[in-house]
Amino acid sequence: MPQGLLEEIEKAYQTRPVDAHFDHYEFAMDVQMNKQDLTYRVVAYDGPWKPIKYPWHVLDVMDYFLGQIDKPHISSQAVVMDNVRIDGDVVIEAGARVFNGASIVGPAYIGAGSTVGDGALVRESMIGKGCSVGHTSEVARSYLADGCELHRAVVLDSVFDESVNFSAGCITANLRWDRNEVKSTVDGDRLLTGRRKFGAVVGRNAFISMQSGTMPGVKIGRDAVVGPFTNVMHDVPDGALLYAEQKGAQRLRDADAD
Repeated sequence: MPQGLLEEIEKAYQTRPVDAHFDHYEFAMDVQMNKQDLTYRVVAYDGPWKPIKYPWHVLDVMDYFLGQIDKPHISSQAVVMDNVRIDGDVVIEAGARVFNGASIVGPAYIGAGSTVGDGALVRESMIGKGCSVGHTSEVARSYLADGCELHRAVVLDSVFDESVNFSAGCITANLRWDRNEVKSTVDGDRLLTGRRKFGAVVGRNAFISMQSGTMPGVKIGRDAVVGPFTNVMHDVPDGALLYAEQKGAQRLRDADAD
């Protein structure tokens, strides 16, 4: 049943018209429940429940799981330098490395084989397997899936899918100038996220080049590329290339020339 539902959801996203309401999950459930070979019954449930219908819901689920960490746990197979600051309930998995001057503020999770570089800060975040939070980077209240790479970057209140490259000097803005609730565009409609602080959603294998930034609530699609010195004001589709045109011409000449 769970695998079949996931397959139907994926099929719904591939086949439903772009102007359909945001009911792919409900549509897939209806398809599943109408299959003749399946029987369903209602079961009372009083435990925790968090929906994941929109990308920002990932942060709600992350907060729930981080809240389940009730004590620090550092694997004996992790490498943590002596002058690292660890504050609160933090999990550091096997093979992870945390270097000089880094700070990890709980609740936080550092996945197996990930690296937190010199002077970096990770707080109230979940870092997947094989990630690199590079030198002096900051990750706050964010979810990074496996294989993400940051270098001297700032990721705030954001969701990164697998293997995102966030280059040197990149930053996710997370607060509107008027401090109102952040909106995000879904199928052309501006939806309230329920969050006063919300950064970016970045798809799998996206590459964000150096000194670029994202405005609150924007989404960058899978395999998209953002060029250097580019301010991402609106959503970037899957596989697209967004770059800022350089207006000023450059000239190279000998330093001793008149």
